[in-house]
Amino acid sequence: MSSFYIAETVTHHGLVCVEEAKLYTRPQTLPLIFGAAITTETAKWLGSWADGLITISHPLPKLREVVDAFREGGGEGKPMILKVQLSYDRDEESALQKAHQQWRNNIFKNIVMAELRTPQQFDAAGEFVQPKELYDLVKISSDTQQFVNWLQEYIDLGFDELILHNVNREQELFIRVFGEKVLPAFAK
Repeated sequence: MSSFYIAETVTHHGLVCVEEAKLYTRPQTLPLIFGAAITTETAKWLGSWADGLITISHPLPKLREVVDAFREGGGEGKPMILKVQLSYDRDEESALQKAHQQWRNNIFKNIVMAELRTPQQFDAAGEFVQPKELYDLVKISSDTQQFVNWLQEYIDLGFDELILHNVNREQELFIRVFGEKVLPAFAK
């Protein structure tokens, strides 16, 4: 079966301005629109209109608040996706040090992030971050069973999909080990 597209070029000036945009035939099934939220306020608002929620891992009590707010706002039963920041290596100290090397600039509150303008400013701010501060926002371990336990907590919270982001640079090791020891625990 061949695809059939009808294209139309449009220009529109209003709340959104578009110059010579090419519009194609809409799909028969419209794609879901996921809204991204980190705060409970945004999550509650998204619940009222978005088809689903995407967020990042926080300490479990705060993440539970975001999920509850999304559901209270109208998101009950809608799909939820979680991006999980993690750092895996052969030993925990390496996992921690490599996470600190790559991710220490990404743990600041929004008010700080909004004020940093250059890579040099991010690097300078990151110099004040101690490695152990990453434990609150990054799942760091060398124990694959610990990762299984953490991921199961997210599934139990109601997340339909987990996006695993190994924040250190040991990507081949991460893919191999998680493929062999972590992901099989969730095979259905």
